[in-house]
Amino acid sequence: MAKVGIKTNSLWSISNYGISVASLFFLFPFMVHRLGSSSYGFFIFLGTINGMASIANFGFGEASLRFIAFYHNSQDYKSLKNIISTSFWTYLVLGSLTTLAILLLAKPIVGLLKETEIDISLALRLVNISALTFMIRFILGIFSTIPQAVQRFDISSRISIFETILRFGFYLAVLFAGYGLTGIVLSELLLSILIAVTNFYFSSRLLDTFNLIGKPSSSTFKEIFNYSIISFITQMVGLLWQYTDRILLGYFIGSAAIAYFSVPQQIIFKILGLVTAASVVLFPRFSIARLDEFSKELYKEFTLISLLFTIVAFSTLSFIIKDFISLWISPSFAAETKNIAIVLAISCMIRGAFPIYEYLFKGIGKPIYNMYIIIASSLIIVILDFMLIPVLGLNGAGIAYLLSPVAGIVAIIFIWLKLLKAPLSEPFRIYLVPLLISYFILAISFLVKRRIYFPPSWLIIILQMVIFLVLQISMLFGYFKLFAPEVLVKLADLKNRTRSIWKPF
Repeated sequence: MAKVGIKTNSLWSISNYGISVASLFFLFPFMVHRLGSSSYGFFIFLGTINGMASIANFGFGEASLRFIAFYHNSQDYKSLKNIISTSFWTYLVLGSLTTLAILLLAKPIVGLLKETEIDISLALRLVNISALTFMIRFILGIFSTIPQAVQRFDISSRISIFETILRFGFYLAVLFAGYGLTGIVLSELLLSILIAVTNFYFSSRLLDTFNLIGKPSSSTFKEIFNYSIISFITQMVGLLWQYTDRILLGYFIGSAAIAYFSVPQQIIFKILGLVTAASVVLFPRFSIARLDEFSKELYKEFTLISLLFTIVAFSTLSFIIKDFISLWISPSFAAETKNIAIVLAISCMIRGAFPIYEYLFKGIGKPIYNMYIIIASSLIIVILDFMLIPVLGLNGAGIAYLLSPVAGIVAIIFIWLKLLKAPLSEPFRIYLVPLLISYFILAISFLVKRRIYFPPSWLIIILQMVIFLVLQISMLFGYFKLFAPEVLVKLADLKNRTRSIWKPF
């Protein structure tokens, strides 16, 4: 199969994100209504257990991806076969042991929940089925990395889109048929088998010059393991902050609280993922020995563009999300999740500035900096979760997310002073002040909305969005025109600059 360009890969990646978000938009209210908050929370809990168990790959996933890409580009097919074979057998051993551990610990795992409406025998059976799903996805995960490693994100995105469509259909079918939570969990097991077969088929076609699986190599294992250490530490810490809040909410409050937290979190972070999917194209531009002036300007401009996107998108979302969830799912669900939904959306207003520096650090060969940032932000979330969730419940988890961007702010200051060697007055003027203006507009809008109340309806939500967007964009435009006119010039030239990045590829 022929290679495709970065532009095509990026567009497929963004399309995959968009379809995933659209699927969640339709599935969430349907699943909550059909399953109930407690059962849906238990389903999220199962995914959380499997997600935390995935740490058992010890960073081999990213290491395998890197070495498959490296040896494929250099056409060293013998080493490529060794990487795939060794990774597969390593995944087989680790995945089997981890699955066995989940099966043996099923009862204590269910005991982590303070309360759930699900019968204990059913809960144990669902944990066992979910463990089999984990085993299939984990052991055969090597084949899902191959399309990405050979720069065929169009194939991996198509497979992901295919999985999203199948999941959508399976969920609707089993819920309409009345199979409930058991049917959903069994659907995930069937999906894992189908997607594993699909990944194996396309991997075989992409690398059709040799057999994929052979004997493992001890030297190759050492090569992968030496690279995977940093990835493992980063992944381990990342999984802690990603799942700690759900486990603690289930332990101190119950499975329903997991649903109230996870529904807005997944939607909000899917939207945030669009920034990462769009900015991946910057990675090859930053892959240089030393930052030149063009790369420095590229970092500044795309940080600004991404930040403005998340400022506008998530301030608007935080303003209307309570009414949106009330109509989208139910007023009772919105009453439980409104505060955490607003806080999570507000916490993401600043996060558009972060994916750009991640690719900058990777490009200049300093991925360890990303590890330091992830460790710092994760520790903030985990420590605050342990301190606040037992006392404040959902609001405690929200406060932890609200304070975690401090590590990213420190990273931006570091880049400005050490890498760009520029004064901090510029990021203060073009990044911080617009953010503060948006916070101020949001606070005023909440006060006005509280005094002038309208019963929620889709028309009211749309009108509120339009008015808020016009007000915010007008204020930001006015600020830039008066105090940073060069920003408007850069934004006007965005189309040409984007083309200049993609043109060589």
